[in-house]
Amino acid sequence: MKGNYTGQDCINCHTSTMPGLVQSWNMSKHAQNEIYCDTCHGQNHEALVMPTETPCKSCHPKNVEQFLEGKHHLAWISMEVVAESVLQLNETIKWKGCGYCHRIGASGDIPNWGPSTPGVADTPGAKCDSCHTRHTFSVIEARKPEACSNCHMGFDHPTYEMFMSSKHGIIYDTRGENYTWNYPYDDQWPNQAPVCITCHMDNGDHNSITAYGFYGVLGPGVGPLADDPEWAEDNAEVLKGLAVLTPEGEPGVLLDVVKDLRIARLTDEEFQSVRNKEIQICYRCHSESYIDKQFTQYEATTKESIHLLAEGVRLVAELYEEGMIQKPEAYPYNYPFMLAFYTSPTPIEQDLYLMLEQWHNRMFQGAFHESSDYMHWEGYAPMREHLVKMRAEAERMRQGEPVMPAQAGLPIPEILAIAALLIAIVAIILTYRVSSKRKRSR
Repeated sequence: MKGNYTGQDCINCHTSTMPGLVQSWNMSKHAQNEIYCDTCHGQNHEALVMPTETPCKSCHPKNVEQFLEGKHHLAWISMEVVAESVLQLNETIKWKGCGYCHRIGASGDIPNWGPSTPGVADTPGAKCDSCHTRHTFSVIEARKPEACSNCHMGFDHPTYEMFMSSKHGIIYDTRGENYTWNYPYDDQWPNQAPVCITCHMDNGDHNSITAYGFYGVLGPGVGPLADDPEWAEDNAEVLKGLAVLTPEGEPGVLLDVVKDLRIARLTDEEFQSVRNKEIQICYRCHSESYIDKQFTQYEATTKESIHLLAEGVRLVAELYEEGMIQKPEAYPYNYPFMLAFYTSPTPIEQDLYLMLEQWHNRMFQGAFHESSDYMHWEGYAPMREHLVKMRAEAERMRQGEPVMPAQAGLPIPEILAIAALLIAIVAIILTYRVSSKRKRSR
């Protein structure tokens, strides 16, 4: 259909062509406040847009600004770089395997990204409907743990399952039907046991960030590393395996990437601020002595998990140093590169990537989410088990011929080019933020 149409025109037509969509909209606060289709999609039927945060922020500026300061809005960029540039996944695997979760992230104002690109649009922004399902856009739905479950589950971060198997999750599962979900967005959690948003989106804060991040690593000398040389040394070894540090311990090619994607807390000020905020939330329900003890145990688990992971990195690094594994041309250093994931060139490096992405994440995140089974049997146990196998594999490799890059794994492009691309994209988003703030200040 050609031409421009009002929102009421859209409703009149789509009542018969897409009744389910209109029914969802009728249940929303948008309908109650006469916010029609054209507000978000435009009136030109030949140039309709899939909205990002741009139309949302006209009514929800605080939420959008918080979101743009957090980590979720970087999800699309991280997927685009890793899935396409590093792993070289085809469009179907990338979209169906990665895009449904990472579509929450901002696209950046890139010329070849437009309304036809899955999950993004032609303006910098993000997909609010990842949590507030269209077209109801219910705050109640977004507050429930199930809204987080489709992304925070499975292989590398099954935090929904961790939560549901914890005492907090059991209380929610057995008493959640009596919870109050419809309360002012900037109020504190009004119910008994916490759910995901209680700890990660306190008072409706959309700046979702954690002290230990996705991989449980910190910047050199940050937090407990300043007073714990063993932890600091192991943490540095893991950063080397991520190319955040060079094998000599100097700033690596991915340091700026980790900084821009907020994968780790790189300053003590940021780490302490986020950690203290997390602890204060826990104090609302528990005694300070109890929570302080729990955090001591959480962090001891994180230290032990980093120690086991670092042992795996050192084991494979020795094989590189001895020439038993030949450096792939695209690798940044003559060193294991864990972010190659399942394209890693040898079986022993496949185990190393699993130590990072699956078992280490389950071990330290399981502790923080009070899930003993994930922490131990899904994390600590396979970490120890596969270190034994890796040591045996290393000895077998020493008795054979060196492994050449052409013998194993898929090629990946030059990591410096990847880093440059990512930094450029992040710079575009940061420039957009500054521009938006200047416009509001006028």
